[in-house]
Amino acid sequence: DASVFHIDWQGVPVTSNNITCGGLNRSYLTNAASATSDGFDLQGSAYITDQLKVDLGLGYAHAALSADAPTLGAKSGALLPGAPQFTGTAGLLYAFKIDDLDSYIRLDGFYSGIFHGDIVPTGTPSGSTDRAGDYFKLDARFGVQLSKTLNVSIYGRNLTDVAGRTGASGTGFPYPLITIIQPRTVGVQVGYKLQ
Repeated sequence: DASVFHIDWQGVPVTSNNITCGGLNRSYLTNAASATSDGFDLQGSAYITDQLKVDLGLGYAHAALSADAPTLGAKSGALLPGAPQFTGTAGLLYAFKIDDLDSYIRLDGFYSGIFHGDIVPTGTPSGSTDRAGDYFKLDARFGVQLSKTLNVSIYGRNLTDVAGRTGASGTGFPYPLITIIQPRTVGVQVGYKLQ
């Protein structure tokens, strides 16, 4: 699957940080004049063997203001917050039998490129408080179909326990606002299909 896109966006909502309250920067949601987003998505799946399947995905987006936004202190070309330029996914699925039971092992990886949480980045380029992304997350799952209606799987999410930032803003009070992905999580899932 593939797609190429061009989005012309008027009044795009962005978070601004150029209001001061008591000497501290505060953030608020407002509309910028206009922005464009250009990019593509590629996704593909292939069976290497009857039992081994590979999934790959790649995305690119350049989302930026297409006009100056003086009230925000942002110039044309400023990257929109929350939009990584590059994302990628990769997955491996291996199906096999345990006795006569259908079973599988699956690995999934996800990469997010760097992005900022504010329309005007805060901090310094090397220590920006609103910088997010730039992480790789790895998940795994082992499952067994016990019967036509019952399956069980053991899963691990974020196996490398990376503290990837999914959002950040340097305008929090009194500290930056940062959200991270769920830490390493291991569990068991049981599924039952109603007849």
